[in-house]
Amino acid sequence: MKSSDRELFYDQLKGVAIVGVVYIHSLSLISHPSYAALFTSDLFRISVPFFIVTFSFFIEKSIKKRDYKNFFVKRITSLIYPFVFWSVLYFILSVDISEIKTTPHSILTKHFSGYGWAGQYFFILCFQVLLFFPLIRTITFKNKAYPIFIFFLTSVTFLYLTYNSNNLPTLISKISDRAVIYWLPYVFLGIVLANSSTFKVSKSYLLVTVIVLSVPLEYLLFVDRDDIFSPYTMCTVLVSTCVAATALFLVKPQLSGMPGRVLSIFGQRSMAIFVMNPLIIKFFNFCSLTYEGRNQAVSYIYSFGIAVMICLLICLIAELIKRSPMNKII
Repeated sequence: MKSSDRELFYDQLKGVAIVGVVYIHSLSLISHPSYAALFTSDLFRISVPFFIVTFSFFIEKSIKKRDYKNFFVKRITSLIYPFVFWSVLYFILSVDISEIKTTPHSILTKHFSGYGWAGQYFFILCFQVLLFFPLIRTITFKNKAYPIFIFFLTSVTFLYLTYNSNNLPTLISKISDRAVIYWLPYVFLGIVLANSSTFKVSKSYLLVTVIVLSVPLEYLLFVDRDDIFSPYTMCTVLVSTCVAATALFLVKPQLSGMPGRVLSIFGQRSMAIFVMNPLIIKFFNFCSLTYEGRNQAVSYIYSFGIAVMICLLICLIAELIKRSPMNKII
């Protein structure tokens, strides 16, 4: 397979994942989401974990070619610009006047530590991954059993958090899923997949990708949507992500034609879509571009249509920004 073909796969994978992120966020534009829309939203819960796997995968690929210190500085810098710009912008758009009188510490923790806007937490996670990556990488290669141990330990932790959410210590509840410890299996997996020839990852994972369907089933049968620690600390999300990511990274399937090209563009502009989609959703809401009806079929079609429309609009805006002096913000 040509190098360009492999890059196309990664772009399309990120394209699908970013559509999933926008899909989840844009359901707020539908007053009565259909059962199918909620089911699809649950399936897309693997999108952000997929980004962490991919993020770790490319870090590992990069540091095998260059010094980590130089890479770290360059990568952190590339993340700080969009993090600061969009955090300040969303702060200005959402802050209550009464909050201006509160302490700087209160503003910092509420608006700049992962809770300020939808997607901000991803930057917090990326900063932590970059900071601890050398240690995580050392653990991964020190003993091949360590990643497996971490996976099972995290699974048990997720089961505890999901089904004991009302009795958790205050500190754990406040930190929520912003701590990198909950995302370690995805970092380990990214490193392992970047060294698949060393770790001999089996293609038998392809036989069990259907396990992804367990995510909405867990929501439906066992979990109260309104009373959950985090949708990203569900054991089914963990298992589904790891199994599906392994299968996809091994096979590297690609979509051809117009759908494939569109997904590739979405993948290449995933950062722009990630930071801008909450703003566009606010704008759509302001313009009443919402669906108030109860027709299940129309609701489902609208949920996909509006998500794709948001992605396309942001790609157009991103193209203009890329040609301006402000290109570093995306």
